[in-house]
Amino acid sequence: HIASLLGGAQVEGLVAERLDAALQKQQAQVWALIKGCSGMCPCCGSKCDRVDKHTVHRCGHHLLPAFNGWRVAGTCEAALDACKSFKNHDAPKRSDYSDHLYPNLQEYLQAEHPEWLPFPKEDRELLADSVLKAAWVNCRVPLLHRYDMVDCTPAEWIAAYEEPHRKLGIHSIEAAETCLLHYGYRPD
Repeated sequence: HIASLLGGAQVEGLVAERLDAALQKQQAQVWALIKGCSGMCPCCGSKCDRVDKHTVHRCGHHLLPAFNGWRVAGTCEAALDACKSFKNHDAPKRSDYSDHLYPNLQEYLQAEHPEWLPFPKEDRELLADSVLKAAWVNCRVPLLHRYDMVDCTPAEWIAAYEEPHRKLGIHSIEAAETCLLHYGYRPD
């Protein structure tokens, strides 16, 4: 009955507009779920894996901090202690905003990243599991170059995990970034 009063074309246009608006809203909601939280672990750079509204971040898939360019304060050695390790919790951390050195992870997070507290602590003293060790050994060359880190990779990691046919070359990161430019990627 409304269609006859307003005219068929006007109703079709109104329905199409409402449908488009609803689809755009749904698309935005789905993309937000897929994208998830943009928070990144201040130690290793892994994304927060929470998708709900939250004020405290969490990550269940930490990398070695060296993958994100973290170096040992004073030596510039690649930081190979897992985020949750006791050694990482006890190590000094340099401020993201100045040359200030915090005595440990807890104080660094309280001052600069409180949304990551409480930060999990590992029960055991493993530096990293075998997957992370293998990934580091075979990806370390371009990362050491990119972040100007000193290679302190344990010889036993190299002996156990190095795969010469899969090992990345020194310019692999730049080559990957060049390929990704076509898809809208912009390096920092």
